[in-house]
Amino acid sequence: AYLDLLQKEILISPKGPPLSTIYLGGGTPSLLDKDEVRNLLENLRRKFGFQDGAEITMEVDPATFSENDLKGYIEIGINRLSVGGQAFDDGVLSSIGRKHNRSQLIEACSWVDKLFKKRILRSWSLDLIQNLPGFNESMWTHELEQAVEMEVPHLSIYDLTIEPETVFGRMHKKGKLSIPIESVAHKIDLETNRYLKSKGFS
Repeated sequence: AYLDLLQKEILISPKGPPLSTIYLGGGTPSLLDKDEVRNLLENLRRKFGFQDGAEITMEVDPATFSENDLKGYIEIGINRLSVGGQAFDDGVLSSIGRKHNRSQLIEACSWVDKLFKKRILRSWSLDLIQNLPGFNESMWTHELEQAVEMEVPHLSIYDLTIEPETVFGRMHKKGKLSIPIESVAHKIDLETNRYLKSKGFS
Protein backbone atom coordinates (compact mmCIF):
# COMPACT_ATOMS: atom_id res chain seq x y z
CA ALA A 1 0.00 0.00 0.00
CA TYR A 2 2.81 2.42 0.88
CA LEU A 3 4.61 1.83 -2.43
CA ASP A 4 1.35 2.38 -4.35
CA LEU A 5 0.87 5.74 -2.59
CA LEU A 6 4.49 6.64 -3.27
CA GLN A 7 4.09 5.89 -6.98
CA LYS A 8 1.00 8.14 -7.06
CA GLU A 9 3.00 10.94 -5.38
CA ILE A 10 5.65 10.61 -8.06
CA LEU A 11 3.05 10.82 -10.82
CA ILE A 12 1.40 13.99 -9.48
CA SER A 13 4.69 15.74 -8.63
CA PRO A 14 5.60 18.69 -10.86
CA LYS A 15 8.22 17.77 -13.43
CA GLY A 16 11.63 19.28 -12.81
CA PRO A 17 15.17 18.90 -14.11
CA PRO A 18 16.76 15.43 -14.32
CA LEU A 19 17.76 14.12 -10.89
CA SER A 20 21.43 14.12 -9.89
CA THR A 21 20.90 12.56 -6.45
CA ILE A 22 18.37 9.93 -5.39
CA TYR A 23 18.23 8.85 -1.74
CA LEU A 24 16.04 5.94 -0.67
CA GLY A 25 15.86 6.21 3.09
CA GLY A 26 14.02 7.55 6.07
CA GLY A 27 12.99 4.06 7.10
CA THR A 28 14.15 0.61 6.14
CA PRO A 29 14.21 0.39 2.32
CA SER A 30 16.16 -2.89 2.53
CA LEU A 31 12.88 -4.53 3.56
CA LEU A 32 11.93 -4.09 -0.12
CA ASP A 33 12.96 -6.72 -2.63
CA LYS A 34 14.99 -5.98 -5.73
CA ASP A 35 11.97 -5.76 -8.03
CA GLU A 36 10.17 -3.28 -5.76
CA VAL A 37 13.22 -1.01 -5.69
CA ARG A 38 13.64 -1.38 -9.46
CA ASN A 39 10.01 -0.32 -10.05
CA LEU A 40 10.46 2.70 -7.82
CA LEU A 41 13.60 3.80 -9.66
CA GLU A 42 11.98 3.23 -13.05
CA ASN A 43 9.04 5.43 -12.07
CA LEU A 44 11.39 8.17 -10.93
CA ARG A 45 13.36 7.88 -14.17
CA ARG A 46 10.22 8.06 -16.32
CA LYS A 47 8.93 11.11 -14.45
CA PHE A 48 12.11 13.15 -14.02
CA GLY A 49 14.98 11.46 -15.84
CA PHE A 50 18.41 10.89 -14.25
CA GLN A 51 21.52 12.91 -14.99
CA ASP A 52 24.54 11.01 -16.24
CA GLY A 53 26.46 9.74 -13.23
CA ALA A 54 23.55 10.29 -10.82
CA GLU A 55 24.28 9.13 -7.28
CA ILE A 56 21.64 6.63 -6.16
CA THR A 57 21.84 5.83 -2.45
CA MET A 58 19.87 3.28 -0.46
CA GLU A 59 19.75 2.91 3.31
CA VAL A 60 20.20 -0.66 4.51
CA ASP A 61 19.54 -2.18 7.93
CA PRO A 62 22.02 -4.93 8.91
CA ALA A 63 19.16 -7.20 10.06
CA THR A 64 17.28 -7.06 6.76
CA PHE A 65 19.64 -8.00 3.93
CA SER A 66 22.12 -10.60 2.73
CA GLU A 67 25.22 -10.26 0.58
CA ASN A 68 23.18 -11.48 -2.39
CA ASP A 69 20.53 -8.82 -1.72
CA LEU A 70 23.25 -6.16 -2.00
CA LYS A 71 24.35 -7.52 -5.35
CA GLY A 72 20.74 -7.42 -6.51
CA TYR A 73 20.35 -3.77 -5.50
CA ILE A 74 23.54 -2.89 -7.39
CA GLU A 75 22.27 -4.71 -10.50
CA ILE A 76 19.27 -2.37 -10.66
CA GLY A 77 21.29 0.83 -10.29
CA ILE A 78 22.07 1.48 -6.62
CA ASN A 79 25.63 2.86 -6.52
CA ARG A 80 25.94 4.03 -2.92
CA LEU A 81 24.82 2.39 0.34
CA SER A 82 24.18 3.85 3.79
CA VAL A 83 24.43 1.26 6.57
CA GLY A 84 22.15 2.05 9.52
CA GLY A 85 24.38 0.68 12.26
CA GLN A 86 23.46 3.14 15.07
CA ALA A 87 25.78 1.35 17.56
CA PHE A 88 28.15 -1.60 17.93
CA ASP A 89 27.34 -2.39 21.56
CA ASP A 90 24.84 -5.28 21.81
CA GLY A 91 23.32 -3.98 25.04
CA VAL A 92 22.74 -0.53 23.57
CA LEU A 93 21.32 -1.98 20.34
CA SER A 94 18.88 -4.09 22.34
CA SER A 95 17.84 -1.13 24.50
CA ILE A 96 16.88 0.95 21.44
CA GLY A 97 14.96 -1.90 19.81
CA ARG A 98 17.33 -2.67 16.96
CA LYS A 99 17.07 -6.16 15.51
CA HIS A 100 20.72 -6.54 14.53
CA ASN A 101 23.70 -7.20 16.76
CA ARG A 102 27.37 -6.23 16.65
CA SER A 103 28.49 -9.26 14.62
CA GLN A 104 25.77 -8.67 12.01
CA LEU A 105 26.79 -5.03 11.70
CA ILE A 106 30.46 -5.91 11.24
CA GLU A 107 29.54 -8.54 8.64
CA ALA A 108 27.30 -6.07 6.77
CA CYS A 109 30.09 -3.45 6.72
CA SER A 110 32.49 -6.08 5.42
CA TRP A 111 30.17 -7.01 2.54
CA VAL A 112 29.63 -3.37 1.58
CA ASP A 113 33.30 -2.40 1.86
CA LYS A 114 34.31 -5.35 -0.31
CA LEU A 115 32.01 -4.09 -3.09
CA PHE A 116 33.39 -0.57 -2.66
CA LYS A 117 37.00 -1.70 -2.89
CA LYS A 118 36.18 -3.65 -6.05
CA ARG A 119 34.75 -0.35 -7.42
CA ILE A 120 31.35 -1.95 -7.82
CA LEU A 121 29.97 0.67 -5.42
CA ARG A 122 30.78 4.37 -5.79
CA SER A 123 30.84 4.90 -2.02
CA TRP A 124 29.18 3.95 1.26
CA SER A 125 28.53 5.40 4.69
CA LEU A 126 27.88 4.19 8.23
CA ASP A 127 25.37 5.84 10.56
CA LEU A 128 25.95 6.00 14.32
CA ILE A 129 23.94 7.74 17.04
CA GLN A 130 25.76 9.42 19.91
CA ASN A 131 24.31 9.93 23.40
CA LEU A 132 22.22 6.77 23.32
CA PRO A 133 21.02 5.28 26.63
CA GLY A 134 23.90 3.80 28.61
CA PHE A 135 26.70 5.58 26.76
CA ASN A 136 29.59 7.25 28.57
CA GLU A 137 32.72 8.85 27.12
CA SER A 138 34.90 5.73 27.07
CA MET A 139 32.13 3.58 25.57
CA TRP A 140 31.56 6.14 22.85
CA THR A 141 35.26 6.35 22.01
CA HIS A 142 35.23 2.56 21.59
CA GLU A 143 32.24 2.91 19.25
CA LEU A 144 34.18 5.39 17.11
CA GLU A 145 37.24 3.14 17.10
CA GLN A 146 35.16 0.24 15.79
CA ALA A 147 33.57 2.44 13.14
CA VAL A 148 36.98 3.57 11.86
CA GLU A 149 38.14 -0.07 11.79
CA MET A 150 35.38 -0.72 9.21
CA GLU A 151 37.40 1.50 6.80
CA VAL A 152 34.24 3.38 5.91
CA PRO A 153 34.80 6.40 3.59
CA HIS A 154 31.99 8.43 5.21
CA LEU A 155 30.65 8.43 8.78
CA SER A 156 27.34 10.08 9.69
CA ILE A 157 27.05 10.80 13.42
CA TYR A 158 23.64 11.85 14.72
CA ASP A 159 22.48 12.99 18.14
CA LEU A 160 19.66 11.06 19.76
CA THR A 161 16.42 13.01 19.27
CA ILE A 162 13.57 12.23 21.66
CA GLU A 163 10.15 12.91 20.16
CA PRO A 164 7.16 13.27 22.53
CA GLU A 165 4.82 10.53 21.30
CA THR A 166 7.36 7.73 20.89
CA VAL A 167 8.56 4.90 23.11
CA PHE A 168 11.64 6.94 24.06
CA GLY A 169 9.50 10.03 24.62
CA ARG A 170 7.19 8.23 27.06
CA MET A 171 10.13 6.59 28.88
CA HIS A 172 11.91 9.95 29.16
CA LYS A 173 8.79 11.59 30.58
CA LYS A 174 8.61 8.90 33.29
CA GLY A 175 12.31 9.25 34.08
CA LYS A 176 13.06 5.75 32.86
CA LEU A 177 15.45 6.64 30.05
CA SER A 178 19.10 6.62 31.10
CA ILE A 179 20.60 9.01 28.56
CA PRO A 180 23.86 10.91 29.23
CA ILE A 181 23.40 14.12 31.24
CA GLU A 182 24.07 17.37 29.40
CA SER A 183 27.67 17.75 30.60
CA VAL A 184 28.54 14.19 29.52
CA ALA A 185 26.70 14.63 26.21
CA HIS A 186 28.81 17.74 25.55
CA LYS A 187 32.02 15.82 26.27
CA ILE A 188 30.88 13.01 23.96
CA ASP A 189 30.28 15.56 21.20
CA LEU A 190 33.75 17.04 21.70
CA GLU A 191 35.26 13.55 21.66
CA THR A 192 33.51 12.80 18.36
CA ASN A 193 35.12 15.85 16.75
CA ARG A 194 38.53 15.24 18.30
CA TYR A 195 38.77 11.56 17.50
CA LEU A 196 37.43 11.68 13.94
CA LYS A 197 39.65 14.63 13.02
CA SER A 198 42.63 12.66 14.32
CA LYS A 199 41.65 9.88 11.91
CA GLY A 200 41.36 12.14 8.88
CA PHE A 201 37.61 12.75 8.87
CA SER A 202 36.32 16.30 8.47
